[in-house]
Amino acid sequence: MKKPSDSSNADYDIGDLLGLGSQSVRKNYYPALQERIDELEKERNRYKWLFENALHGIFQANLRGGFVAANPAMARICGYESSEALITGVIRLREQLFCSSGEFDAIRQELLDNGSLSARETRLRRADNTPVQVAITLLRRPDLGPKC
Repeated sequence: MKKPSDSSNADYDIGDLLGLGSQSVRKNYYPALQERIDELEKERNRYKWLFENALHGIFQANLRGGFVAANPAMARICGYESSEALITGVIRLREQLFCSSGEFDAIRQELLDNGSLSARETRLRRADNTPVQVAITLLRRPDLGPKC
């Protein structure tokens, strides 16, 4: 039996073998993929705008460390000029953000036990070390498992 490589006048090239030829089905999906990427980009921009312009403080944090992300309102609540200043300035929530380490421990345990807590009143420490009374609602990311 003759192999395709034995023929010197084959009607296909390496791109055809890999599915990249002119008749590739993948090319037919490109417009749909690009449309979906555009939709996802619009959604991302919408959520980014909501995050940056919210009047309430919104943040993501590592309970063993500090902030991962924070919006400008959270920075203002905590007395920082910008989100970046808050994120780089507070690297240990327990010691630097909460007025009471015992309160932090209780909130952390409730979050670990229940996965969330709602409208819990506590005091946070601002950049100038003055306390600010807040009501916080926290959700634990389900993909993090029991470790926080």
